[in-house]
Amino acid sequence: MSVTLVDPLSEVSRKERRMLLGLSMLSLFFTHGGALPTKFTALGVELGTGEQRTFLFIIAVGLLYFLSAFFLYSMSDFIVWRKKMTEEYIKESRGMIQSYMYDNSPQNQYDAEVQFEEEKAWRKYQIWSRLTKPMSLLRAIFEFMLPIIVAIYSIANVLTHAYSET
Repeated sequence: MSVTLVDPLSEVSRKERRMLLGLSMLSLFFTHGGALPTKFTALGVELGTGEQRTFLFIIAVGLLYFLSAFFLYSMSDFIVWRKKMTEEYIKESRGMIQSYMYDNSPQNQYDAEVQFEEEKAWRKYQIWSRLTKPMSLLRAIFEFMLPIIVAIYSIANVLTHAYSET
């Protein structure tokens, strides 16, 4: 299986990503959905305008923390992922070079049939292989960039909301 198509994130990065996206969605729910709490009945706390602003700042700090953690962990995973892809590419290139260098013409009918089947399999592999780069790019955007973009938008939205409406 191609390294470009395996999961690029470690379990730690995946947990940080999940927390980052969850808190981002919660913050967007509070700000865009008009669901900013005014009372925590379980704690017996009512939030006035100043407390709501503080509540939003705490959410922004949480978002910054999870964004930083995800960025650090995911960049480490991204480097490992790219390194594995490079190693796979070098290994495949060496194999292709060696097969071209030592490729002998078939000695008999059996060798000719085997060579024909290998070439046929290689052509099929090439068709699917062409899809790995675009899929790898889409996966990198989805796994690495999308959570960062959503978090940055959420942080900006929370801070804007804290300063404007409360």
